[in-house]
Amino acid sequence: MRVKSPAVFVLVALLLIAWSAEAEVIKVTPVQRLTPPGVEPAEWECTHGWSIVTNKMGVGKMMVSGPAYCEAPYRPYVAYELENVGSTNYPRWVYVKDAFGNPIPKYDMGRGAFYASCDRYYGQDGNTGKTPSTVWLGTDQHAGLPLAGIALRQIKTAKYCTFVSRNPTLLKPGVADSNWDSWKEAWYNPRQPISLQFLVRHPTNPGLLVQFWYRPWGNDAFIGDQACDGRLQIWEEHICIGPDSRGRWLSPPDWEGQASRAFNSWEELLNSYRPDDPQKVPFKDYVLVETTGDYPNGFKSPGYKGNTEPPGRPYCTGTGKCLNFEVGARFYRFFLPDGSQRTWYPESLGFRGQLDHFVLEIDRNEDGDVNDPGESAVYDFEPPADDTGPRIVYLNQRCLDDRNGLDTLLEKLGEPDDIHDPAQNPYLDTKESRLYDVLFRISGRVTERFNPYFTLDDGAGLGAVTRVYTLDEPNPNTWIPYNFVNPGEYWTSWGLLERFRPVGSQPWVLKPFIMWTAKTHNRQIPEY
Repeated sequence: MRVKSPAVFVLVALLLIAWSAEAEVIKVTPVQRLTPPGVEPAEWECTHGWSIVTNKMGVGKMMVSGPAYCEAPYRPYVAYELENVGSTNYPRWVYVKDAFGNPIPKYDMGRGAFYASCDRYYGQDGNTGKTPSTVWLGTDQHAGLPLAGIALRQIKTAKYCTFVSRNPTLLKPGVADSNWDSWKEAWYNPRQPISLQFLVRHPTNPGLLVQFWYRPWGNDAFIGDQACDGRLQIWEEHICIGPDSRGRWLSPPDWEGQASRAFNSWEELLNSYRPDDPQKVPFKDYVLVETTGDYPNGFKSPGYKGNTEPPGRPYCTGTGKCLNFEVGARFYRFFLPDGSQRTWYPESLGFRGQLDHFVLEIDRNEDGDVNDPGESAVYDFEPPADDTGPRIVYLNQRCLDDRNGLDTLLEKLGEPDDIHDPAQNPYLDTKESRLYDVLFRISGRVTERFNPYFTLDDGAGLGAVTRVYTLDEPNPNTWIPYNFVNPGEYWTSWGLLERFRPVGSQPWVLKPFIMWTAKTHNRQIPEY
């Protein structure tokens, strides 16, 4: 083991102090589930005014692990220094190294982070009254003080870090099911990370509500940048408000005549106003709203329209609170005010990702700085201290080959049955992709080795071999997973188990199981 010099230790310590000293660090943990299991929308209460709401099988949890169970190449929940890479027009994490070649972290975000997944959409068109999965993390407090009544002009800094898994999610249009396993050519990835949202009202006319969304990727009003491969499987910092801010702020249509709008900067947003406001009050004077009850009397609902499940309006939020982080499309198709439509759900279908290190600074007394008590905070999202992490269960391929056997196993592990009508869900294999808190280990002989994966056969003589994808990032300029095994060797691997999700006629038994994992979770073993 190499010993670092004192200078290196000092440098690392100074980097860590730099982020922790900018504001009070507040640890947010879940404390109580407010709805019974199986009831949706599902709601959890967290500390410091935060809450989690999920709808239509969305998953939102404070977790010690994530979508590939390796959130950085070197250790979980560490983000590295941010620089521009090559000719790309966006910044991303690269690995600034010390004298020994070890990466120097910019943020150490603790033991865990907030994790979200959106695996499902319901309904085949815009008239079914069904909504996709959504996940919300919201608050009505800041450093122990209420957010209600704070004007947008008083918010001086808002930035946070996200991680988006590289798990493929959806076949691209025109790709036949027979080509489903082409890693790069066949699949979409999620097109937006978890986004920040504010709900505000006119300062003198409370009936004029506006919701602003920060969209980190791309300039499209609803579907984000499709060329996002280089932004997957890394921690990325999003500076929404403040120096060096990036991304785009949007407001959705309100279905009462207000078209969707996009703002090139926070400053442009602050100096704009609603066209239907005769007073022309700029948005900088709009204030964050008070937490209210459920729709229709309040705005607490994950629904987006009157015929979604549950009903809602564009200004509704899943938590009913004025500051939210959210992922999920909220409706199958997005109806624009001019009558045109966008298929909205591919943006977040299959999303798996995380959020942490949220920095919020508010000049409450408007004295020109954020140095007074209660004005600056860094939110660190962590699981409870007694959370030991997901279970690792040994599994054999005979169980995978037997659908009833797998169902029985999942029920024994506490995985609930799918209460939804499968006729509304083109992805019939719901249980496999909901194993967010149960990991599986499988061992066997390597029978195939391709660039992104290798296959393991445990000798059961069945067709249900398992593909193992290692999603570590060995090179910041490439996104394709890499391999380290040879055919004929014996390996044991553990990670997240599921099936790919192509829609089509091929029966589920023809699709092998996939294990998403990290290189450190694979170990070569003697022949058995």
